[in-house]
Formats: sequence, structure tokens, C-alpha cells
Amino acid sequence: MTARLVLACCLLGGSLVACGPGAAPTGTVSPAAQTAMPAMRAPTATPTWQVTIDPPCELAAESEITAWERPGLEAEVFALVPCGMRVYVEARTSDGWIGFDPGMAQAGNVGVFRLRWVPPGGCYALVGVCDDLPVVQGPAAGVCFLMCTAETPVYREADVLSPWVAMLQAADYARVLAVGEEWVQVDLGAGSAGLDESGWVQRQLASFNGPCHDLPAAKP
Repeated sequence: MTARLVLACCLLGGSLVACGPGAAPTGTVSPAAQTAMPAMRAPTATPTWQVTIDPPCELAAESEITAWERPGLEAEVFALVPCGMRVYVEARTSDGWIGFDPGMAQAGNVGVFRLRWVPPGGCYALVGVCDDLPVVQGPAAGVCFLMCTAETPVYREADVLSPWVAMLQAADYARVLAVGEEWVQVDLGAGSAGLDESGWVQRQLASFNGPCHDLPAAKP
């Protein structure tokens, strides 16, 4: 039934493009976004991000839809998902954004930063066992984040002898406030930890995602 529905919607073509927020935007899409999706692979294995969903949940595009880098319409467009393409869904946000595996190499990205996103109400169907998808806090658009690839201590001061504010786990993340040669200042309130604290992480342990080039210099 789902396959017939997807085929029928594809044959309708442009009549479905404006059916919801997941439809293709009316503005100009960058050349990078236009070419990103053809490089993607079709689903071939069960998801591997944090949890394993078996049997898997898939997103089936019923028309060409837009995917975003992060869960928010103010985020950068990742690509246009072709009608009929199916990708593995691995998470959702509390406000309904769907995170899927783009099926492409992403050196350095971990956790939710490996996902791409479509909003609720778009021109797609969720196929398979999708009720138990993990609910995650998606990273906000336009923010530089520190990503944790392993356990990462956050110190109260820029000193390894300082007490810990928190111990972040692999795939956790926090907003970057400033970057220095040896230390990175982070805000734990804007990230997965949800703590009303700021602290310091050793630069050698830090990986970054987002617009990080204009950050102020850290002054421990």
C-alpha cells in the first residue's frame, strides 16, 4: 500500500510540492543542496546511532521534500530529497522534527550531528516501527557546538586541578562561548546536558560543529 501511495504521489509531480513545511522551498536552493542527495545511498542496514531500531523505521518521500541541517526552518538547507527515496529514521524532537541518516561519510560528526531533518507535516510517510523513536533535543541553528566523542570533563576553571562542573558523555554537546589555544569555554545550558552552568574543556578534547569561525578568543 505504501509503495503504491509513493508512486502515485510521484506521478502527481509538482501538485504536492507545497503540501506542508517539508516541501521544497520556493526560494533558490544552493548548488550544494541540489547535488547532495544523489550521493546518498539507499538504506541497507539497521540504524547505528545510539540505539538500534529493529525492525527499522523509514521515511518515504511522497514528493520532493526539503531536508535541513538542523531541526528548524531557520537552519541551512541540506538537500532536496527526491520523490520515492527512502531513508532510515533514527530520532525525533519533541516538536515533531524527524531525524534521518543521510547515508554519507561524515568525518568527525557524532550523535545528533550525524542526522538531517525534516519538519512535521511534510510530504512523506513513516514506514515500519516508528512509535518508539528516541526523542532528542536537536541542536539549534546558527550555533557553534562542542561535540563529545568520548567522556569529556568540564572544569569550573581553565585548570585540570579545578573541580568538575560536569562529565559529558560520548555524543553529548554544549554551546561554545569562546575558543583559545588550550581551552574552550562552553555553556552547558545550551546543549544536551541542560545544566545552568558554564565551564571549560581542554582544546585537545574538543570537536566542533556549526559556525565556529567568528568566536571570541577564550580568556581563562
